Amino acid sequence: MLPLTSSPPTQSPLLLCSSASADNQALTDKKSAVNREAACSTISTLCENGAAQLLEPYIISSDANTPFPNLLEAFADKEAAVKTASIAAVKAIVQSMNPWATFVILPALLEQIKTAGKWQVKHGSLEILQQLINSAPAQMGQAMPDLIPVLAGAVWDTKADVKKAAKSTLEKATALVTNKDVSKIESRVE
Repeated sequence: MLPLTSSPPTQSPLLLCSSASADNQALTDKKSAVNREAACSTISTLCENGAAQLLEPYIISSDANTPFPNLLEAFADKEAAVKTASIAAVKAIVQSMNPWATFVILPALLEQIKTAGKWQVKHGSLEILQQLINSAPAQMGQAMPDLIPVLAGAVWDTKADVKKAAKSTLEKATALVTNKDVSKIESRVE
């Protein structure tokens, strides 16, 4: 495979598409932590080195068995290196993506917060929501009707780390809105 930088512009999207597909397969490779870590690192490196806009169509999705939800699942990987690499990859994606892509990844994040069986996935998804609040405040403000019920439910999670992250995320989210009724919600959910 040609390096991305030496490829003619017409071939770059093809390389990214095949890379994203291979990365998704590696992300779900239960037998090889090295493959899972490498997939996360590849996505992170591409995003950090200016290929994020070209990569977005292949990794930004909330559909099951696509790279973004698989990266979220990797937050609870048994291997610490995979866990760290997946968090770095998701943070790189969120930092470099178009703010309007928020509405595409938000369903995956909210679904993980509501239903994930592992607290690390919930906690990591809440941290990513906080990053989105900072990087795409207008879009997150528009998503408030979807955010509030999920965050209010997460405040009652059995894991203390998830509760703390949910409360912090709820405080930051309600600060985006000037509606007095919404700003009162945070104090009532304690």
